[in-house]
Amino acid sequence: MKVSVLEEGQDYVKLRLEGVDAAIVNAIRRKILNSVETAAIEYIEVNKNTSGLYNEMLAHRLAMIPFTFAKVIQNRNKCECEDISCAKCSVRFVLKKKGPGVVYSSDIKTVHEDFRPLIDNIPVVRLLDDQEIDIEGIITLGSGKDHAKYIPAVVGYEEIEENNIYEMYIESISALKPLDIFKEALEHLEDELIKLEKTL
Repeated sequence: MKVSVLEEGQDYVKLRLEGVDAAIVNAIRRKILNSVETAAIEYIEVNKNTSGLYNEMLAHRLAMIPFTFAKVIQNRNKCECEDISCAKCSVRFVLKKKGPGVVYSSDIKTVHEDFRPLIDNIPVVRLLDDQEIDIEGIITLGSGKDHAKYIPAVVGYEEIEENNIYEMYIESISALKPLDIFKEALEHLEDELIKLEKTL
């Protein structure tokens, strides 16, 4: 397979793939969506919430905030712990604020400097006078097969010529760079093919 970069920006890349068929290109797309790990909020405990949003809505909004991360913890699915706050596979955070004012993603404070909201100005909820939220919880690593909140990018492709030439567009919605997402997906695909070959 020959890969060339047609266009590249800060959060997107357009690639030209030659010498492969649609099955391989689609397998790469699926690996991007299902196997590349990112970080997201997995669990919250609401100590206080007098805002206008239900706890469940707050949890949903928080879960969709992308985080920067380092692989200093392991995927929860690979950890042998039984504790939801295990230091080997989770990072704790707190979110406390009193109104009036808007609660932003930048108000989330974590215990590890590598784990922080990717974008600081994502609004979570508006607090009126005397309203308050006090939330704590954990951030974990995961992939799209665990939950959609871990999906690292929007990805699509099209065949531009009949002789197995495709264009793939990858737009990162995570802390990962588009080309790094593509490379990691290839590594996962290669690992799967090696495992398959050993079983044949």
